[in-house]
Amino acid sequence: MNNSNWIYNKIDEYIVGELARKLSVNTLLMKVLFARGYCTEEEIKGFLTMWKTQQNDTFLMKDMEKCVFKIKETIRRKDKITVYGDYDCDGITATAVLVDFLRNLGADVDYYIPDRIKEGYGLSFQALDKILNNGTNLIITVDCGITAIEETKYINGRGASIIVTDHHKCQKEIPDAAAVINPQQQDCYYPFKKLAGVGVVYKLIQALCEEYDLGNIYNKYIELVTLGTVADVVSITGENKKIVSMGIDKISNTNNLGLKALVEISNTNKYRITSQYFSYSLSPRINAAGRMGNANLAIELIMADNKQQADRLALLLENTNKKRQEVEADNLNRVLNIIKENQEIANKKIIIVSSSELHIGVVGIVAAKISEKYNKPCILLVEENNKEGRIIAKGSARSIEGVNIYELLSKCSELLSEFGGHTQAAGITVELDKLDQLTIKLDELIGKMDEGNIFQKTIKADIMIDIDEITEDNIRSLEMMEPFGNDNEIPVFVSKDFILKNIRVLGTDGKHLKFTFFKNGRVIDAVAFNMGHRKNEAILGNSYNIIYNLENNEWRNVVTPQMKLIDFTV
Repeated sequence: MNNSNWIYNKIDEYIVGELARKLSVNTLLMKVLFARGYCTEEEIKGFLTMWKTQQNDTFLMKDMEKCVFKIKETIRRKDKITVYGDYDCDGITATAVLVDFLRNLGADVDYYIPDRIKEGYGLSFQALDKILNNGTNLIITVDCGITAIEETKYINGRGASIIVTDHHKCQKEIPDAAAVINPQQQDCYYPFKKLAGVGVVYKLIQALCEEYDLGNIYNKYIELVTLGTVADVVSITGENKKIVSMGIDKISNTNNLGLKALVEISNTNKYRITSQYFSYSLSPRINAAGRMGNANLAIELIMADNKQQADRLALLLENTNKKRQEVEADNLNRVLNIIKENQEIANKKIIIVSSSELHIGVVGIVAAKISEKYNKPCILLVEENNKEGRIIAKGSARSIEGVNIYELLSKCSELLSEFGGHTQAAGITVELDKLDQLTIKLDELIGKMDEGNIFQKTIKADIMIDIDEITEDNIRSLEMMEPFGNDNEIPVFVSKDFILKNIRVLGTDGKHLKFTFFKNGRVIDAVAFNMGHRKNEAILGNSYNIIYNLENNEWRNVVTPQMKLIDFTV
């Protein structure tokens, strides 16, 4: 049964109508924009058009001049550079972009992606020894490094240098690097703070293009920058919106052989490519390489220089992703069984499960699914022995709206060996004998949060509309808001008193449903993905309130409006 809380905005229909008429904007589109806080002519024009020209001066970023000078001098001296990346899609794309660009400048460049399973996130002394012993003079981090205080001291002590490029939250102490490029630094005056790791690299190569008088050749990487940006779920506003829009426009005709092969293998139905395609089709396949312990496979694909190699690597990546899906399903069942057998875990305000039988590569995805199921923050940890013979547990945290998991972990830092991340997601390492203390403290901290019932699932809609507003033209007008993503989500609508006229099961496993609703003499279909278990709640002839997205469904050259159901209730 539905037990979620729906909220939506109430708007002044007269003001919205006047604005829509004055600006020649579709009324439904204007209602959504108004509900999201775009209430003046300037704000509406800015959202719809001004972002297309937004391009901040890359040299406004702190240390950018020092960074460019250091890289230029290193290339001039023919010293060796190693780009040190993260194993997720953001880090992989950032690594590939910077390595390729620097090689085109004539630099002697190698790259290093740590093994997610054996080494974990960020810089490790073992990896640094391997890199420095191989003759590297300059290490450039991408999508990591902002907390690498001791590692930076070690690099400096070995007579080498490090440049940190990152986008994660900064702690009080910043690494003593040759340059630190991160818009999150308090004393960085770069106006847009929400770039992904690959977005920061994009700004760096813009600066290098300016220094070397290379024009805008940095845009040859825009599809990769888009892929990493969407994958990292950063805000799709401002510069990121421009980046993603440019990448979507270019992906169908990309010159990157690896991406072209990946699109061919993942978009066999030739669907229209949107930011959702990047998010749900491309990025999971890139991420699968790192999750299963071979991020270099994705790097090799992206940097493939012939079609045969690209096709072979794309198929390998496709199979790796299928294996990842199998491991993920197995781990999800394991965690659900552990919770089922230990009710105390589910009774906590944060779900924490630690086991030696989980796979470090998928615990983040599984934690997100557990968090969604129970509508609580979740931490999943994998137990292993460290070098000192102590048992440690490392893994991923995922949270719910209203609970900043990074802030909570910061308040428990004395119990953690390592942690880092964002508001809704983080990675942590903790000694197993401290896990009970961590669980108790996190449970107490969440319990003190005075924000009403934070564990009741809340679904946010933009506005309430009636069936007469669900038209092909109105739905098409919403495309002006694209690309969609974090902070610019696909519009969500609420409607009331829709009578259920028909229902049928979709898929051989019965996981999905298709409803037909009736109101005011009109009928409309609604697909309900993963709602097969709620079939008995839907009774023909009953009236329902519904919350949904809208799309135009094309079948045999006939276009009809269709709802994608999120929830329904009597």
